[in-house]
Amino acid sequence: MLKRLSFFALITLSAAALSAQNTTVRYKVFTESLLPGRHIHVEMRANYLYVEFAAAPKSSTGAAKPQAQEHELYKMPADGVFVWDAIVSDKGVAVPVHDFTFRFSKPLAPAPAGVSAYLMFPTKWTMTCPKGTEDRCKPFSGEQEFGLPVTGQPPLVFGRCLQFRGVPGNHVVILTSGDDCADPRKDPHTFVR
Repeated sequence: MLKRLSFFALITLSAAALSAQNTTVRYKVFTESLLPGRHIHVEMRANYLYVEFAAAPKSSTGAAKPQAQEHELYKMPADGVFVWDAIVSDKGVAVPVHDFTFRFSKPLAPAPAGVSAYLMFPTKWTMTCPKGTEDRCKPFSGEQEFGLPVTGQPPLVFGRCLQFRGVPGNHVVILTSGDDCADPRKDPHTFVR
C-alpha cells in the first residue's frame, strides 16, 4: 500500500511540475554567403493565436471567389523581444551569432473545436551595405510575419531557425524561418526568386 501511495505521489508531483512549466520557443539564427561588412538588424516577437475562419459570403455577380474571413479570437504574446544586431564577417557569416528563447507566461492550450491555433512571429529586419559596395550590394528592409500552425496539444518546447542565406554572385538574400536550419533551396517545395 505504501508503494502505491509513493508512486501516486510521485506521479502527482511530476504532473504538477510539468503543468507549471511555461511554453518556450527556441530560435536559432543561421547565416551564410552574405556580403562581408553588411549590417543586419532584426526585431522579432512571438504570439500564440486562436483563429476562426468564417465562410466567405457568396458573390452574387459571379466575380472571383471571395476569401474566407479570419477572426482572431485569442492572442497571448510571449515575454520579450528578440533584437539582434550583427556585422557580416569576411567569411560571409554574421557575428555575433545570437540565439533567443521566447517564453510564454503559461503553457499553450490546444485550440477549441472548430478553431485553429498558430504561433506567429512578427519580424522586422534591415540589411545595410558597407560604403563602396553599392555596385554589388543592395540594402533590404521589410516586415514579415512567420507562422507555424499548432495542432493538438502544443509541446512545451518548440525549435525554430531564422536563416539569412546569400546567393553567391547576386544581390539576393533568402530570409526564411523553419523547424530547422536545413537549406530551403534543397526542398522541392520551396520557391526562391
